Amino acid sequence: MLCRPLSRRGLTSCSPPLSSGRGLSVFYNRCRSVLVVPVLPQKSSDYSNICLPPHLRPFASSTSSSSSIVPSITRRYLDFEKMTTSSRNGSPGHAAKRQRTSAVISDGTGGSKSVVLKELEKGPIVRCADKLTSSSPSSPKKKAEDAEGSTKHTIIIAESKEAAEACAKGNHMAGVRADFKGAQLLPDGKTSCSVVVVPSDTSRHNSAARPDVVVKALQGDAVVGSSSHVGIIIASTGTPKDNIWALAAYKAFPACSLKSTRNEQTVTIVKPAKNVQVVGECVRAAQVLVDLPPSHLTASTYEDYIREVLSPYLSVSLEKVEGKELEKRGFGGIWAVGKGASFSEGRAPRMLVLKYPGSGDGNKPWKTLVGKGIIYDTGGLAIKGREGMCGMKRDMGGSAGVFGAFLSAVRTNIKENVCCILCIAENSVSAESFRNDDILHMYSGKTVEVNNTDAEGRIVLADGVAYAAKDLNSELILTMATLTGAQGIATGQLHGTLVTDSAEWEKKMVKAGEKSGDLVWPMPYVPENYMEEYKSAVADMKNSVANRANAQASCAGSFIRAHIPDSWTGGWVHVDMAYPSFRGERATGYGVALLAATLGVF
Repeated sequence: MLCRPLSRRGLTSCSPPLSSGRGLSVFYNRCRSVLVVPVLPQKSSDYSNICLPPHLRPFASSTSSSSSIVPSITRRYLDFEKMTTSSRNGSPGHAAKRQRTSAVISDGTGGSKSVVLKELEKGPIVRCADKLTSSSPSSPKKKAEDAEGSTKHTIIIAESKEAAEACAKGNHMAGVRADFKGAQLLPDGKTSCSVVVVPSDTSRHNSAARPDVVVKALQGDAVVGSSSHVGIIIASTGTPKDNIWALAAYKAFPACSLKSTRNEQTVTIVKPAKNVQVVGECVRAAQVLVDLPPSHLTASTYEDYIREVLSPYLSVSLEKVEGKELEKRGFGGIWAVGKGASFSEGRAPRMLVLKYPGSGDGNKPWKTLVGKGIIYDTGGLAIKGREGMCGMKRDMGGSAGVFGAFLSAVRTNIKENVCCILCIAENSVSAESFRNDDILHMYSGKTVEVNNTDAEGRIVLADGVAYAAKDLNSELILTMATLTGAQGIATGQLHGTLVTDSAEWEKKMVKAGEKSGDLVWPMPYVPENYMEEYKSAVADMKNSVANRANAQASCAGSFIRAHIPDSWTGGWVHVDMAYPSFRGERATGYGVALLAATLGVF
């Protein structure tokens, strides 16, 4: 491909343009259906105004049809209705065997283009609706068969027993008891209901909305897995809890699955805020990216997916530097980490720079998000053991989080200049891999002596933040990464660690965590002490600490900050989300909502 220089430091943009994706909208097509229904009652206590679609109501005999269940903001991204129709028609056996299916990507102006998609996933597809309706089956006969054979289950999420029972009564489910544990069978014999009453008492460092309780309840509900139709009703409180519960519901149904069997299931989430709907979809997109195996997600396919989903947004630009160009242009950190895989097709390291000039003026300061995108981390020549290596497909979770937040900002047209830098590489083992004792020449101009090839994330991020500070007019540089095991020891699985040089941004990030349900908590910022851990006799610093018992999470953040020039006057924030990024064997989508709230998306 022909490349043209885009900046004085030699970033390149390669033709063809953003629309050159190779059909990786698969991240939605491989899933079951989730119908998202945004509804807000006239008053917070008016639960009777929150109604289920006809096909989820007790005694319903058929599903109602709708010709337009996808709002325009979703059609600008992916036409989920057509995707769902194409994957649902035909017998279950035929759908399970089909290797390819089609979808539509809309251009935002009424036109669209057909895209052929590989069907690799079998999990839920997020579908959005402005009204309480559902799509109809392909024929009256099919409609009758579905209504006769379907099982329906409703889950009510409320802050009190009284609110839950009032909500049930308003949805034709009188007699539902909020104090009953488990599913309650309704008189029609095929419809059941369960209630989640979220605890009101929380400690001061927890979210008052308790999204962890909601996710566990939804994933632990034994009836959900066997029901063809599941309805989730949020009994509105008129507070930010509604948004947090809605986002928790999105997280509870991760989309990625490569199982050969397919069970049809529609989940309807009745939720309040429109922009939260967009953020929820971006959360689930991040979940899929993190859950995809390295056999399917490579550096190249990751880039293709990004190009494809951004193609409708003409204001977004994509610049990249790839392969040996990284070394030539001074990005010695990203090149060193990824060069071991660079000679395998599609696995060359790269840095992608996405820009959305939401203010309308590209000369105004940028809020720059930098994500660690280690597609797979073997540890390099300091190789991990079997148990330590399993799950390392998730080491690109930081990049998925920042990209999801960036996408939500683009889709909601926020009035901020937002830049997203993805530092993508695969830390593999080969004769070309970087070695312990190598000295790397970084984009910051500093040198790094490698004493642990398995501490590679901070190396790629160092190049990313240096570019953000030196070549962009960034007023904020925010890094997110699955960076250290010490994060889990410091703040556990619910809170990410926060390291920042700005007291103002520390407060903003903690508040954004409370608003989104993606909690963070600050760590000490004392670089004058922590950088002692990186002393080198032959370079400016090493890449791994001498004393692993000395605030590792803070030390890792200090390493990244050291590659931002002292003359830069903006705010720097680092979020380590190594353990909040997954629950069990599935991705949580952590970070998307946190950064979306930080940017003012909702």
